[in-house]
Formats: sequence, structure tokens, C-alpha cells
Amino acid sequence: MFASHQVRDTTWRDTVINGKPQKVIASIKKYMQVVLLENRVADIVTNSDYHRWISVKLQAPDGCNKSAIGARIYVYSNGHQYMQDIQSGLGHFAGQEPLIQNFPLDYTPHNIDSIVVRWPRKDLLRTVAKGMPLNTVITIDTTGYKGYKKTWEVVKPVIAINNSYLNFGKVNVGDNKTLEFELINYGEEPLVVNKIEGLTEQFQFTPPINLPLTIQPGKANARTIKIKFTPKERFIFNDNILIYSNAFNDSIASVRYTAYGFEEQPIITADTSVYDFGSIYTDSTGTRKITISNTGELDLTINDIDMTNLPNVYTILNSPTLPYVIKPGKNLILNMEFNPTEEKDYNGNIVIKSNAYNDKNFALTITGKGENRKPQIQIIVKTYLFGNIPVGNTRSKTLKIENRGTGVLNVRSMEFEQPFEENYIFKNFNLPVEIQPMEYSELEIEFKPTAEQSYKTKVFVHSNSIIDSVLTLNFVGTGKAPTSVDDISNQADEIVIYPNPAHSFVTLEFNNNQRIDGIKITDIFGRTVKILKAINTDIGKTSIDVSNLMAGIYFVIIHSDNKINSKALIIE
Repeated sequence: MFASHQVRDTTWRDTVINGKPQKVIASIKKYMQVVLLENRVADIVTNSDYHRWISVKLQAPDGCNKSAIGARIYVYSNGHQYMQDIQSGLGHFAGQEPLIQNFPLDYTPHNIDSIVVRWPRKDLLRTVAKGMPLNTVITIDTTGYKGYKKTWEVVKPVIAINNSYLNFGKVNVGDNKTLEFELINYGEEPLVVNKIEGLTEQFQFTPPINLPLTIQPGKANARTIKIKFTPKERFIFNDNILIYSNAFNDSIASVRYTAYGFEEQPIITADTSVYDFGSIYTDSTGTRKITISNTGELDLTINDIDMTNLPNVYTILNSPTLPYVIKPGKNLILNMEFNPTEEKDYNGNIVIKSNAYNDKNFALTITGKGENRKPQIQIIVKTYLFGNIPVGNTRSKTLKIENRGTGVLNVRSMEFEQPFEENYIFKNFNLPVEIQPMEYSELEIEFKPTAEQSYKTKVFVHSNSIIDSVLTLNFVGTGKAPTSVDDISNQADEIVIYPNPAHSFVTLEFNNNQRIDGIKITDIFGRTVKILKAINTDIGKTSIDVSNLMAGIYFVIIHSDNKINSKALIIE
């Protein structure tokens, strides 16, 4: 059938309203669209891969409205619950909601275990219906299933199953239990069952069924099928009995069954199947507890713990004397130690050999990774300004080298880009030097110019750090004549701000012989956000609290010796 409906296409465009980006409607198009509605019910006869469904119509009892509006319908199928309500029209001038509720299932063989209706009455009356034909529109009243609406013209058989879920529960090995279900033909022609599959040898039809099985129309001609469960071993069965027939509504019907064959046995389990030690340093050890439990009813005897597939860096510290017996409900705790020798993955498994019924060779996966300790160098101040120093005089600064890693930091050498080794002297530092994790060393660097010239050089710090194994420092100093007047024309370049970007505090470092008259910080609009007046220049640096500043770009204005210097500062 062809049907038409209105389609509305809306085109949006981006714009800016009151300074805010927004989307507005640019155009609206309305047109009619034709669609094809196809009834695929004929596929039920020829195609087993069809979509199962059931539709429910209610006949309201006394005490509630005629349309049963407000009723709630539950459909139970294949262990799943589906729920819908009977509703009236929704919204102003809205159309009436359908009174027949459709329940789509899926493409696998299904059964309807039951349909429960909660009626919209004061007493909340409930009705349970069973034995309905799948893929039909059925009617339910307070007595249960009343019938179905035939939506086809041909004369065909219609299959329904009453008691489509068989739960045998726990049955001891050697005993048996019998349950039954009904095959009903609600059609107008004989129902012919050609094949039944899905049962193991521990289930038998009683009495045996001779196929093909013919069932005449009418509930009075329903055929009762009895199944006897005789377990031969401890096992849990969950499966479906598939019934192939010439039914028009459901050519592959199903009956779901669950059974538990029980026999007292030892059962081995563990608290997990994978024991991961994570990363362990190669000079350390890690331990984990492996819990082996007997969740069965008989004694569990451990005959061997096979570790041939496990790297020899793993050791069981409390290996039991074998054979070892674990009583029902008890456990054995093994303390395993991991002692890696290299930086690599160590994976394997142990196999616990026992008389366990469920797994006589019970395997557990063991994983771990060896990791070397790694030093990490940190030098916060990377530029050292010594200023203008008279030839023959000296000025000292302190270089702090920190080890923020987990291994011993070995500072091997410091290489000068320019040949100024005799002008920058490490007073209390002999290379190589070792710094323990989370510790530091302080070097005194003495600058001693020997000529009137600039002593600007890079210094490369070589170490075994995992990052920045070659760290670059900048040393800046100038030698001047002993009787000359200070030249401050280049002092602006000798003011250093760190860290930059900053979060809470920032440090300004300058020459000791500079006079700092004041410092202020402005934002990018030139507004002053912070002022410092009393500056102690004796120590060559000052710290500023910037924790109250918003993230952004600022400028540090330094008034020094009748000069104004500006430095950019980023706050994160």
C-alpha cells in the first residue's frame, strides 16, 4: 500500500545577535512524500528469518473504562519482559493513541511464556494469560486469552504453545523429573509437526513421539508433550526446543527449558582468573595472594602446582606439601612473589592439577612488568645573570639541581659552548655527582672575569635523566675595568622572570647593583593590577604573589635607575 505524509525541511544559518553566535531559521520547505507500506506476513510461510511479534487488544471488565485506558500490559518472552500502557491522546488536539498494543520481539525463535494485564480498576485486578499464538493480534479479558483476529484469507493451521518454559530445577544424577507442555492448533487446517530438535540424550519424550505429528484444529485436540530429564552428570542446561511445522503464524516455534543435573563433586574456583602484579621496580619485589577455593561438596585434592609456563621471577613463598586437601567450603591461599630483573613484561600461567570435577587442570594467568628506576633532572632557574663585574673581582650564584625521579641521578659533566670554564668556577662541586631520588644538590658558581668583555655562554648539563638528559643553562656576565662607571644600558636584558607561564608565584632576578624603584603589573589593556614599592635588591631577586590574577597575558613594568623595563608574563 502506498501512503503519503507531509515532510518539513528546515534550513538553519549562523548569525550573531547581541554579540552572541546563534542559529536562526533561514527557510522552511513543506512537501508531501509517498512511502510504500508492505505487509511481510507471507514471509512467515517461506522464510524462517522473520521478525516475531504479538499484538494485544483488551476487553475491559466492569469497573473500568470501556477502552481500558490506563491498563498496563507485560509480555514475558524468552526470559525478557516487555511493557506498554494503554493511553489516551497526548497533548492539545492530539490524536487518539492506538488501543491495540504491538510488541516487537526479534528474529530468533521465540515463545510467549505469559502475558500479564493490570487493569485500571480500584482493586488493580491482574490477569495472567498463557497459550497464545505468536505473530497474531490476540484478545485478552479477565479470564485470560480469549482468541485472535484472523488477518489473512487463506485456510491455514495456527500453532500456540501452553507452558512454553520448562524449569526442571535441580535433579540428582540417577533420578529423573518429567514436565510437559501443550501444542495447540488454533487454525482451520491440520497442524503437521515435521521436526523437533534441541534436546540432548539426557532428555527423552515420554512416551516417544513419532514424526510427523498431526494435530487437528481446536483446543480440545491439543497434544500434550511430556519430557523426562534424567541427568547423567553434574551440569546446567539452558536451551530451546525448536518445533518445525506447517503453522502459518510461526513455522519455527520454541519451548525454553532449564535444568540442573546435580551430583556431589569437588569444585575448584579462584577469586580471579588473572593475577596482575602491575609494574614493579627491578630492585624491588611485589606480592599477591592467590586464593584457591573448593565450592563443591567433596574434598578437593591438589596433586601438583605446575609452574613450567611461568617465568622464574615468580615464586610461591608458602608452597603446600602435596598432595594437599581442601575441604568443602574452605580455601588455600598461596603467597606469590614477583622479583623482576629486567625492564620487560613477564607473563605466564600456573596450572593447578587436582581431582576437581569442573577442571582437573585449572589454569591461572599471571602477569607483571619489570621497570627500571628512572631519574629525572629538574633545574628551575635556567638563566644566571652575574651583571657587570670589575676584572679580577668575583660574584657567586647558587645552582640547584633536583632529582624528581625514582632512580639515582648521575650528573656526568657540564659542557661550555664558549671557552669560559676558567671564568665560571664550580666551587663546591666535583663531577660526576650522584643525587638520590627526591633530593637535590646546590652548586656555588663563581663568576670571575679576566678581561673587559661579555661572558655570555650556554652550559650543557649531561646526566642520565629519563628526560632532558642534556639540559641547557645560560650564564651571562660582563667584565669591566676596575675604575669604570657602571653601564646600565643593557640591564633591561639582565632581568629574568621565572617561571613563565606562572600559576601562583613569579620570581624576578636582577643584578645586585641595580636600584629597583618599583614594580607594577598591568593587563593587556594597560590597567594596573598589582604594585610593589619596597624592593630589597640585596639578594638580587624578589618574589611576587600572582595567585589572585586571572589567567591571561600581563606585563611586568620595572622602574630601575631612571629607566623603565617591560617583561611579558603569562598566567595560567
